[in-house]
Amino acid sequence: MKKWFLFTMLISSQIFFGITCSSTGDKTDSEITKVVVLVHGYMRTKHSMRFLEKELILEGYQVINETYPSVEKSLEENADFLNNAIVSRTKMIKEKYEIYLVTYSMGGLVSRCYLNKYQPKHAIRMVMIAPPNRGSIRAEFFSDLPFSKTLLGPSGMELSKGEEYLKELCGGTPDIPFGIIAGGKGDTEGYSHQIPGDDDGTVSVWSTYIPGSKDFVLLKHQHTFICYQKDVIDNTKNFLVHESFLLHTAPPINK
Repeated sequence: MKKWFLFTMLISSQIFFGITCSSTGDKTDSEITKVVVLVHGYMRTKHSMRFLEKELILEGYQVINETYPSVEKSLEENADFLNNAIVSRTKMIKEKYEIYLVTYSMGGLVSRCYLNKYQPKHAIRMVMIAPPNRGSIRAEFFSDLPFSKTLLGPSGMELSKGEEYLKELCGGTPDIPFGIIAGGKGDTEGYSHQIPGDDDGTVSVWSTYIPGSKDFVLLKHQHTFICYQKDVIDNTKNFLVHESFLLHTAPPINK
């Protein structure tokens, strides 16, 4: 009887500790720290992303929002700055974490360079808001002016060099799921007469697109204040969770 009792206790302890160990294996989604990295645009600072930052914090995300030297440094140098900021902040996280990127304008190119160069294993998804993925006609215009290198800085000059240059510099399609939010009028003219086709006043709708995006949406906003718009923020939030926008637009495959 005593032997049977000891045997039963042994089996029970194995079952109990087996269950206990397995239950502390893979963490549930609610136990994973979700970090959103905001990457502002050319000639901007982290303050231009404050509204988005506050909205994402309310959703439960940890947010990294740092000012990088957008004018003074090249796209690759700014990608290095971005990597250092992310490593510095995430090394304090002890539990499992995931990284999501939300970029504005040239921040999309900086983030493409970052993903291509560092291939971070924690990166999950990216939303690109008004990115000049195929270059900037405005930058091309200013690059022909005297003192353009001083005026535009290294990254501004790189924006003027076109799609193939940027593809070689930043890599092609990012290797994580990404969605693109473009601004424009939804017509053939856009907000600027200087930019062919539809545009947000700064970047053409065609220039925002690169093949491989999980989703694409055109929203009727201008470039400067697009990150403050409710529909932009709502679509961004939805993509971070579901890998799709609330609204959908056929991407501008042809120029």
